[in-house]
Amino acid sequence: MKNRLEIAKELLSDTGFIAITIDHIELFYLGTLADEVFGRKNRIGIITIVNQARGRWMDKNFSASNEFMLVYSKEEGTNMKKRKKNLI
Repeated sequence: MKNRLEIAKELLSDTGFIAITIDHIELFYLGTLADEVFGRKNRIGIITIVNQARGRWMDKNFSASNEFMLVYSKEEGTNMKKRKKNLI
């Protein structure tokens, strides 16, 4: 996974950012890798995404109802608010 993050960083423009979704099982591992590759200071945030309010029926313990999105910028000081709308 680390090599994929390194390639993704190389492909980003200097003002670019990356958003990665992950479940709670791998959240801390991926966050540690992303901090190493992009730099902790470039972590813009962690967003909670509710995907099923009742949880997943197949979980044995807690019913997971959400995933997480890790957002990192390539360079320190990237301002996401200045992004143009309708880029797609």
